Amino acid sequence: MIPVLSSCSTSQDKVNTQVKIIDNIESHIILPTHQLLCERVMDLQAAVGRIEIGDDLSLLQARDAWFEARELWEQAEGYRVSGSNAGTIRSRMDNRPLQISEGSGVVLHIGELQLVESILWGAEGVKVSAELTDVDLHRLEAITTNMVEQSKQLLMLARDASSDAATFRTQTGEARSNACQRKLKDYVEGMIAVTNEIIDEKIAESFFQSDLTVLVDPYSDNTKFDILNNIISIENLYTGRLDLHKGLGISTVVEQQDSELDERVRRTIEESKRAINALPESYSMALAHDRDAVLVAKVKLQSLQELLTVQLLPIVTQI
Repeated sequence: MIPVLSSCSTSQDKVNTQVKIIDNIESHIILPTHQLLCERVMDLQAAVGRIEIGDDLSLLQARDAWFEARELWEQAEGYRVSGSNAGTIRSRMDNRPLQISEGSGVVLHIGELQLVESILWGAEGVKVSAELTDVDLHRLEAITTNMVEQSKQLLMLARDASSDAATFRTQTGEARSNACQRKLKDYVEGMIAVTNEIIDEKIAESFFQSDLTVLVDPYSDNTKFDILNNIISIENLYTGRLDLHKGLGISTVVEQQDSELDERVRRTIEESKRAINALPESYSMALAHDRDAVLVAKVKLQSLQELLTVQLLPIVTQI
């Protein structure tokens, strides 16, 4: 009887650990990120409201507020917030310029973050405040008002997910184990989706085309930092850390199963960050004059992508 009891106890301990991981990720990583995102979007709304035509300082301050909001958006992009309208909100707020034929004409589909970016920087990225119009200011006000409401909706979804994670503690048996497994698998699939997007859309697409309008942020030239913040989201999920907060992450279950794999994942994430940090701040300049560095970054990210897909996902699927 003793071995059976020991086995049951060990299995229960593992599930308890998984519950702690999920609770930490939902309550101390995903929720705070969306809280800060909401605050940054409200700051952006306030900043564009202070823009005055002919006042370059007010325009620069609005651009800084856009960068601050974009930073949190790209980190939040790595976290899957459930909800029937979550995907719609995200595509409405963040959608690269895309020409789609509709009927007899071509319609330009573009996200609200990109709309604000295009107004603040202009098509060539060098707009001055004297070039702004009253129409521009009214558009900025309307767009950022919508963005605030939508970021609040995402925050509510994150709060709901955090509350749902707390219910894992009250579940028992196989239902509890299966729920934890699905949640951890969902996190890793989100991490893989982020690496896929970085490689296929943010790097490869621009690397093989001379047209810089295919860049993720063609007006502000912020692509490098978009990618870096995407990787930070992967790192946060894996390590269970956010800024000064330290908790349990996916690495906890990986280290229990395969300590060597845990070390490889950590190392590959760090190498990916270093490769991106090594690029010039201007991603368009990197494409024009330092393509080898871009290629190195792509290779590092492909290594991370393969590690997550081939080795990490099977582990969390089978725990």
